[in-house]
Amino acid sequence: MNLIKTIATFILMVSAFLSTASCAQDDEIVNFDLDNLIIGLEEKPVVRIELSLSKLRDLYVAVQEVESRKTVKSTMKRIKKSGNYHFSIDIDDIKPGKYRVNAYLAPKGKNWNDRLGDTKFKVITVIDAPKAPKPSVYSQKDLIKKVTWPKTIIDDSEVILTAKYDITENRDLHLKLLDSSNWKELGALKYTVKKPGEISVPFSDLVTNFPAGKYVWVVYLTAIDSDEALTKKQGKHFVIGAK
Repeated sequence: MNLIKTIATFILMVSAFLSTASCAQDDEIVNFDLDNLIIGLEEKPVVRIELSLSKLRDLYVAVQEVESRKTVKSTMKRIKKSGNYHFSIDIDDIKPGKYRVNAYLAPKGKNWNDRLGDTKFKVITVIDAPKAPKPSVYSQKDLIKKVTWPKTIIDDSEVILTAKYDITENRDLHLKLLDSSNWKELGALKYTVKKPGEISVPFSDLVTNFPAGKYVWVVYLTAIDSDEALTKKQGKHFVIGAK
């Protein structure tokens, strides 16, 4: 009987150990990033972090000078559960230069000496200006650069309307189908576009759905939720043949 109790106790101890080890493995920083790696003197580092936690943990984030390793700011946040988090770090009188932003997890009430998992870090540059210039994804002007569409449609095979464009800010891209014999609008599509590029829209069964005749696609850009063209309307004429 004592042997059975001993074996049972041993199994319980092993199970508890494996459970604890499994939980410890779950506590980690899955992803760590900063909104901007270049900031100005009046800006704050913004941390974006994904955590996997088995229980409540303390998250430490410290900002250090790269050359001297001097800590200029350290903050701790108590996190209750796994998830994605973001927050800014207030740093008083920061100087231009390079800084290392470190992040690590620790049990509640503990610190660096009891850290869990790997320490994550990013290096940021602080420039000698109030704010860092933001890179622009936009173009110098709004423009429909090219529209591609077949000149003749003779069957119901899929065809693709492609429009290439430049924009100076977020715009609405309009695609309108007209009967070119009377300029009656037969259909319209609108897409909000957020950077220069191109869009491809597939169509099929055109011979089945439209009578033989002459048509035109009219493509242009407008401000968001407007129908007033900001660009020259570019037309793409084509013919739908008989079945």
